[in-house]
Amino acid sequence: MARFIEVMPVYDRARLLLQNYVSYVSWLAMPIPNDDLDGIFLTFYPHCRRINILKPADAHKLAVLFMVFLLGTLYDMEMDCKRASLEAEDYHLLARAALASDPVTENTTVHAVQAFILMIWYFRLCPGKRSLSYQWALSGYLTKLVQAIGLHRNSRDASLYIQDPICSKRCEQTFWEYNTMDTWQSFMFGRPTSMSGSVIHCRPPFQVDSYPGLEPEFYPWKYSFARLVSNIISVMGTCTVVYDDILECEKDLRGHYIPPLLEWPQRETTYEVIGKSFQRFATSLWQQLSIMYLHRPYFWEAVSKHPDDPSQSQYWYSVIMAHRSACNIVSHMRHIWSMYPKLVERIAPLWSHAHSAALVLGALILQSPGCDLAPDALQHLEETCDMFSKAKGGFQSETANVALPRLKNKAAIAFTSFRESSRQTDTNRSAPDAQRSYSMMTDHITDMPPYAGSSTFHRDVPRTSSQQDSSLNEAAAGEVFTAASEQPENGWDQFLSSRN
Repeated sequence: MARFIEVMPVYDRARLLLQNYVSYVSWLAMPIPNDDLDGIFLTFYPHCRRINILKPADAHKLAVLFMVFLLGTLYDMEMDCKRASLEAEDYHLLARAALASDPVTENTTVHAVQAFILMIWYFRLCPGKRSLSYQWALSGYLTKLVQAIGLHRNSRDASLYIQDPICSKRCEQTFWEYNTMDTWQSFMFGRPTSMSGSVIHCRPPFQVDSYPGLEPEFYPWKYSFARLVSNIISVMGTCTVVYDDILECEKDLRGHYIPPLLEWPQRETTYEVIGKSFQRFATSLWQQLSIMYLHRPYFWEAVSKHPDDPSQSQYWYSVIMAHRSACNIVSHMRHIWSMYPKLVERIAPLWSHAHSAALVLGALILQSPGCDLAPDALQHLEETCDMFSKAKGGFQSETANVALPRLKNKAAIAFTSFRESSRQTDTNRSAPDAQRSYSMMTDHITDMPPYAGSSTFHRDVPRTSSQQDSSLNEAAAGEVFTAASEQPENGWDQFLSSRN
């Protein structure tokens, strides 16, 4: 343990890295209550200097601190991305060494769980460090640690050993940060969650003591929205799911309450605190992402089976909603990127989401260039490519930087060729059908479409598991978070190659 002292940063540097974490990362991942994190920092930096003696019992706390330093280094704006990534990897190795000095399989602690949560976020925020398969396996290992110490149970239950209110608060916040992270990862990958909701009895914290300047209401909202997404994953994973079930899930997503202070964008043109701005942005982004991923398999079903006129498909509503959500994701990204360009360029998951939205838009144009939604899709696709080209040098996936311009060029050629070679698209369509199509595309949808309850559409629809060959959800699942630079050729690649 004594050798860790030699590699710990000096106090001023350590304080800066801690502040970077609080300012730039805690809005996204905060498994450690602020008072708890301050206490950990003072344990190793009392009296504004490094500690002289380390106790073996503090190994897991030290691992947490190293992970905080790691994330603070990634967002040190005085360093270029390459140098920050290299230095962050050093802290990653130190955190793993600290965990190994007191093996978590023999002594599982809440601090060890917190360290692993931050470690998984590190792999997501800095693509290329570990493969998606590694991240998925590590999440499974983390689930076993969570269950080993009973974090999924009600920490205020008198039958458990946890009786201290401060410890209960720490356990609740840690568990729900883990559960939120696992739920989103499962949803993006098209896989079941690591822990069934039926065994979760830990009460969500009604209030999280966030750092000054952050919005306290964000964290309870994030946890409640994750529970909703987890329920949707359960619905989508059943063998008897019907389209009406999907429409009900989408209605729940759109109807999920968003506190006024978290609405995006706010009327103000500037924000007092960066973290608060990103909290508002994330609230709207996650809602749009959920809707896009929910409708994406049915969107693909519609445009692939009815390329000439997707409105003839019973899943036309999914085409509209997938297109609308993808456009909103691109617009949100452009907005937040215009406000904080240097910071956004270092948040890799945001670029992966923008990439996924661009894939939906590109698929719509390539498969159905005559669709009424194609012009708007092409415009947003061009905006996405422009944004990626100007933001090079951050933590974006190299695969996306190469593939998106190619996708845009193919989409533009397909769209132009169709418009030049075809007559007016509405010639053979009746006026009522045209009016219905126009209304569905332009009206603000506040409820389910009128045909949602019709028994005509009560039939099995494409599942979203990894065993489905034609589902868009499976085809793009590997490149949802980090654009899957190490993944084998998938359905999207085969589709795009076929358009050469």
